[in-house]
Parts: sequence; C-alpha cells; structure tokens
Amino acid sequence: MNALLGIAADFLERIADPAYGKESNEGYSLRFATLLDRDPRFAGQLANAYLEAEDLTSLSLAGWLWYLRWRGPLSEQLPSSEFLDALYDATTEPIIRLRVVDAVVSHPATQRSTAIAQETADRGHGLARLPDSWLRRRMESLVGREPDAHDDREHNAHDDREPGAHDDDASHVEAAWELTVYLLELGDDVSVTALRALLDQPWRGNQELIGRVNQLLDRPGLDSAAVDQWRDQLGLPRREQ
Repeated sequence: MNALLGIAADFLERIADPAYGKESNEGYSLRFATLLDRDPRFAGQLANAYLEAEDLTSLSLAGWLWYLRWRGPLSEQLPSSEFLDALYDATTEPIIRLRVVDAVVSHPATQRSTAIAQETADRGHGLARLPDSWLRRRMESLVGREPDAHDDREHNAHDDREPGAHDDDASHVEAAWELTVYLLELGDDVSVTALRALLDQPWRGNQELIGRVNQLLDRPGLDSAAVDQWRDQLGLPRREQ
C-alpha cells in the first residue's frame, strides 16, 4: 500500500466527498492548493505515486476520481493497469466507469503514445495499432485471440464449445459494448482511435458490436453530416441516401 496516499487520504476525502458539505470541500481544497504551492516536490511525489490494486482501499470511489482528475496533468504516467482494473471493477455505475476511462484517454502520456503509434504505418491492424496501455489490455481481455478459418468452419458446422462458452461470448460483447458507449460519449481523438481499433479487431463478437454501433448511428433525428463524420472516423461505410 502506498504510504504517501495513506497519509494524505483523510485530507483528500474531505476535498472530494460531498458528504462533508460544500464548505468543507472548498475549504480543504484551498488548504491543499496552498500546501502544494509551498512544497512543489511533495506535489510531484503525490501526483506520481505508484498505485497497485491493494491501494484501492485507501480512498473512496469519490476520492479516487478526484485524485485521478487532479493527478492527470501533473503526472508522468498513469497508475498501474492492475490498479485501474481494480478501480473500474469496483463498481458497475456507468458514470464512475466513464470517468475512469476519461482519466486514461485524457492523460498526456496516453495522448502522446497514441499519436506516435498512429504515425507508425506497419504496426498491424486492430488493437495492435494501439500503444500498450490499460485501455488496450482491457479490450484484449474481452476479445481474446483472433478466430481462424478452422474456428469459422467449426462454428458454422456445429458448435461444440464447452458449456458456458456462449455465456462468456455474450458477457464479453456486453463489456465491449459498455466500453464502446464510453468512448463514443467522450468522442476525443484518443477515444475514437481506440474504438476504431476495437471495431477493426477480428473476434467472435466483432459483427455484433459493429451492428450495435450501426444501430446507434442509424437512429432517426441524428444530423446526417455528423453521422457521416462518425462513420468515416470509425472506418464504417456510409449509408446510401
């Protein structure tokens, strides 16, 4: 467990937790800013604290979301993938999971590495075009290995996978769709790049995931020019008018 976060935990909770009241939140926030101005070295250490899954108990979810937002522009790297997985999996609340994804895609290190990866033309296809990151690893854990021709023949002739395999496929599609919705909601360059890579990735749930995105973009009332732009960015064919 990170000792520095443990020491600062109570202070951070009083900044982040609405249960303490607006006056307390603002008062502790001002005191925190004053302390960091006086000791920039401490600010750097706190912003770059190494976090593991076991550190999750140091703060509440509200505390962690506040910390990640504060830490973002001040830190050199994101917390470990193990910590981010633990934080993402600690709740099923969409708004919290969305903010975890946002903290990842908006981090300067993610933006730099994604831009560099896109300049490298020979990185491959699908998720291989993304830099090594929590988001890529999270997606890879859902899509698994690429299906080969033998898989397709077996699947078309008869499905003899182990009992529960269909349930696993369905749960992975649902989890991939959840990430898709978050990336669409954020809509920044990194999110769109990551989503395009996911849609390009061959796996059992690929066509269902693309179908859901198409259904979303085909909803009546959407601006046709904006939809065409989304389709271009995601590598999806435009609909005929």
